[in-house]
Amino acid sequence: MGYKRETVEILRKFRQNMGSDFYQEDARRIFRAKLTELPQSEAWPVSEKKLQYARAFCQHMLVGNFVKYIGVSGSVAAGIAKEEDDIDLFIVVKNNTLWIYRGLMLLKNLFNKKLRRADSTEVKDILCPNHIVEERGLKFEDDVFNLHEIYYLKHVYNPDYFDKILASNQWIRSWGGVVPVSDITLKRMSIFREAMNLYFFLPQLLFMFLSRHKPDVKRIFQNYLSGKIEFFPANFKSKVLKLL
Repeated sequence: MGYKRETVEILRKFRQNMGSDFYQEDARRIFRAKLTELPQSEAWPVSEKKLQYARAFCQHMLVGNFVKYIGVSGSVAAGIAKEEDDIDLFIVVKNNTLWIYRGLMLLKNLFNKKLRRADSTEVKDILCPNHIVEERGLKFEDDVFNLHEIYYLKHVYNPDYFDKILASNQWIRSWGGVVPVSDITLKRMSIFREAMNLYFFLPQLLFMFLSRHKPDVKRIFQNYLSGKIEFFPANFKSKVLKLL
């Protein structure tokens, strides 16, 4: 399937609303198409500097053999970062290890202090793992927001894994995107790892209450069941899509 003109127009408006544009290089990456009527990409030195920082410190995000992929997302990946911005991270971990991984990362952060805390006031260049998913949670909703989020990820660990992310979202084909054929097979869940994940989940949820983070319990439990953590406002995507 070739690229769709309407998808180009939607993506261009989407990115112009962010203060950027949809460039020739973006069309080649997403559609494998050469669209010379689009502008050439511009240099975004702030985003590039923060991306290099994330690559330099991505080893701090690795715990055991849990992590399958790390990508930079948000304003840095979109090329519109400001000096004072943090660095959003999208992380994929093995099934039934999400809350184990997060718990161990929080303990590790007590010493290296590389991660953003809920009460952080100064966030410049702080790593913010605001979207962590298990491999079973890689399929996202079919919309332009997620299309953009996926294709604009900047790989900082295990870039070869990105094809699995694409293959988990075959709906991208309906937008004209080039997606590998899915060969993903779900492995049998480990009962022991599932129990350990729950064991790590409950005290972290309790800590959110005790530290007055005002957690959205319904959303957290729904994401727990589907293998995700989303530490960004629940209505963020809908607000962005309303601008289209």
